[in-house]
Amino acid sequence: MPLYLERWLTAHWRWRLLSWLLAALLTGAGARLIAPGETSAPESHIQVMAQIREHRRLLRKLTPLANIREQLRLPAPEAAQLPFSALRLSRESHAMLMNWQPAKPLSELTLEVSWACLPALFMLLGKQRIEPVGFTLQMHKQALTLILRLGDVE
Repeated sequence: MPLYLERWLTAHWRWRLLSWLLAALLTGAGARLIAPGETSAPESHIQVMAQIREHRRLLRKLTPLANIREQLRLPAPEAAQLPFSALRLSRESHAMLMNWQPAKPLSELTLEVSWACLPALFMLLGKQRIEPVGFTLQMHKQALTLILRLGDVE
C-alpha cells in the first residue's frame, strides 16, 4: 500500500473529514469553472429563440426555392446556343488541347492545364450544359494532364 494512503487512513478522523470537504469543494469549483453558463441559461435560451425567430422571418423574405430552381434552368445567353467546341473551350480556359475524341455516348477530351485554370474550365463546361461523366488528373512535367469523359456532346 502506498505510504501516503496509509498515512491518510491512520490519520485522525478530523483530518480525513477535512480532506473530504476540501476534495468536494475543489470538485465543485472545477465544475463551476467548466460550466459557468448554468446561471445564465434562461437568458441565453431566450436570446437563441429570438435569433431563430429572426432568421425564420428573414428566410420568408427570400425568393422561394422553386423560383431559384427555375432561374438556374434558364440557358446562358451565348454559350447555350453555340455548339460545343473543344478548341474554344481550351482557348477560353487557358488550357492546351492535347486530344479530342468525339463519340456518341461518351467523348474524351485531353487537356494540359494548370491548377489555377481548373475551376474556370469546369465553369465553362457548366455554362455550355456539358456534364463531365468522369475525369482523371495526372501530373505531367510542370502542368497537369486532365482527361475528361463527357456525355451528350453535340
